[in-house]
Amino acid sequence: MLQEEKKMDDTDSNVVTVKNLNFSYTPSKSTDLVNLNCIIPPNSKVILVGANGAGKSTLIRVLTGMIWGDDVSYDTFDMNGKTKVNDQVNGVAYLGERWKRRRTGFEGVCPYTLDTTPEEMFVKWQQDHSERRDELIKVLGVNMEWRMNECSDGQRKKVRLMFKLLKPFKIAIIDEFAADLDIFSRKRFFDYLTKECAERDASVVFATHIFDQVDLWATHVAFMQLDGTLSNVHRIKSLPAYQEILGRSGKDRAMCPMYTLILEEMDRQYKQHGGIDMKKVLLNGKSDDVVDEEEEEPKPLIIAKNLNFSYIKGKPTISNLNLVVPPNSKVLLVGANGAGKSTLIRMLTGQIWTGMQYDEFSINGQKTPNDQAHGVCYLGNTWKRQQTGFNGICPYTIDCAASEMFVKWQEEHVERRDELVKVLGINLNWRMNECSDGQRKKVQIMIKLLKPFKVCIIDEFVADLDILSRSNFFDYMSRECEERGASVIYATHIFDLADSWASHIAFMQLDRVLSPIYPLDTLPAYKEVLARSGEERAMCPMYVLVMEELRRQYRTSGLFVEDYNDDQDLVDVIMSEQCKEQAGNRFDTEREKDQNNWTAGRLTSQLRKAEEEAQRAKRIAARIEAEKNAAGN
Repeated sequence: MLQEEKKMDDTDSNVVTVKNLNFSYTPSKSTDLVNLNCIIPPNSKVILVGANGAGKSTLIRVLTGMIWGDDVSYDTFDMNGKTKVNDQVNGVAYLGERWKRRRTGFEGVCPYTLDTTPEEMFVKWQQDHSERRDELIKVLGVNMEWRMNECSDGQRKKVRLMFKLLKPFKIAIIDEFAADLDIFSRKRFFDYLTKECAERDASVVFATHIFDQVDLWATHVAFMQLDGTLSNVHRIKSLPAYQEILGRSGKDRAMCPMYTLILEEMDRQYKQHGGIDMKKVLLNGKSDDVVDEEEEEPKPLIIAKNLNFSYIKGKPTISNLNLVVPPNSKVLLVGANGAGKSTLIRMLTGQIWTGMQYDEFSINGQKTPNDQAHGVCYLGNTWKRQQTGFNGICPYTIDCAASEMFVKWQEEHVERRDELVKVLGINLNWRMNECSDGQRKKVQIMIKLLKPFKVCIIDEFVADLDILSRSNFFDYMSRECEERGASVIYATHIFDLADSWASHIAFMQLDRVLSPIYPLDTLPAYKEVLARSGEERAMCPMYVLVMEELRRQYRTSGLFVEDYNDDQDLVDVIMSEQCKEQAGNRFDTEREKDQNNWTAGRLTSQLRKAEEEAQRAKRIAARIEAEKNAAGN
């Protein structure tokens, strides 16, 4: 149990001072925030943690002025010397999924998905803070010529970070905003925040469920509790519970101490509120299809031999790739931005099925895989394979209950559904349009896992889950692999849980070739990282392993003229290379422009189609020429 600390002095120097804050969305019902106190001194980097639905996002909306009115009551409310707050005003910066404060006539439109470039966005801000913008371009690896509608999620996130940080801040409030960034970009982003705090006495509040390397970055932690209150803002280094976790060794060693601290605190809170013991649920659970233990040589579930693929003729995206995944494997798929991980996943799940060349290709015995068919399950941000008339609508945001979605599937797999409800902490009466992002993600995972699978491919899909739900989810996947001989491939930039879960790791390398699948228990580099102790101890061994492997790949890639021995210089050059990258989803954008669903008949329509085809041909020719020139340089 966490020990209470003496409260920080209430002085004018605190960046945030909130006392006895109360708020309820529905005053006639229970209060969402109860007698909440929050005091944050200058130069603090505070991790705000708690379960899905505990009130973290509600607190953040109050602190940033998105929720304000008679329903909010307090004794003291001071944000950098002001009571009334707003994003980008009075030194307050909010980095979250919402890009605007008020409802407008453009609810379905986000500026970061429009057909424009970063150079053309927020022009006055860029002019007013040009030096700071240029620094952020280098820090984040932003290409100012990207077309935003063609960017990957990670590239869009970089651009949003740049604009949100253009104005110098005194308090930055971040609501799980760095999950889409690759390992280098995320490190650079947090290093930049550390510099801002040290040089300008700024502070950061970071609400997150991701904890790899947080031990080396955060100075404080605060727990949003299930009763709507907030714990004291604890200084991490003096927190007894954290020191006890750091002291564990041998089999009890905490691979990621901060992750362990939060997990144990959340588990304690749930038990206090009558929560379910998920270990018993998972141990007592029964599978639909137990693997035959007498089979001496089980066939691999995934086979890809000499696999090649290219979006543009003459420029390989995947080269001579070999992948053999046996049953009961939990494989981490890691690699640098642009190395080809997402392309490989699209081929393994049937999103790409033309243009592939191979000697052998089989996913659970099928050459033509597809999500939810032949034992294949895909957990990713794309919820449909083909373009339809409902491209702007996601079913997980519709006004219906979780129990009313995919009803036939739920009826066919009711026992499995009920187990997943317990594992993920789902209320089947949730209205999907009223759910948080984490709650929607839980329902989506439940629906996707209703059908028993043999191959599950996850493309960075669990970052929105709170730490307890994420732990339960991966425990469930481990049991599926062990009892049913299933296998999981997990492409991720997040490693706080990886050490205790994964059995294998594979590196998508810069030359677009996949490394062998290494068993972690025999990988020499991983053993060496685990053996480090004292000041050299790896707070998250898997994170350290991946970071060092990617640095090694960049050093030996021949991409750079100089031999960069200093890690900081190397990362500077890596980010400079990312500045030169093209938009990650440009090929998908071109493909979508090809899919014309209208029927020609009128002369004007025919002329318009001819003009569109001519313009498209010009764009493709210009892009191919530009990429050839870039490759030549």
